[in-house]
Amino acid sequence: MHNCLRTDYWNAERTADQVHALLSDDGLYEELSWRGREEVRKWSWDRIARDTLKVYGAVSK
Repeated sequence: MHNCLRTDYWNAERTADQVHALLSDDGLYEELSWRGREEVRKWSWDRIARDTLKVYGAVSK
């Protein structure tokens, strides 16, 4: 677990358990919320545009 809960969407019981854990465990909620905000701070539209251009440049050669 880094900044999200991962689940197989075909496994409804597991998904429900994870949603329940997130709603009932304040520590889990706070940790994922903090990690998610930290991840978002790493990104900007300029960085996304630069990275996209790099990919296009690499595949167009």
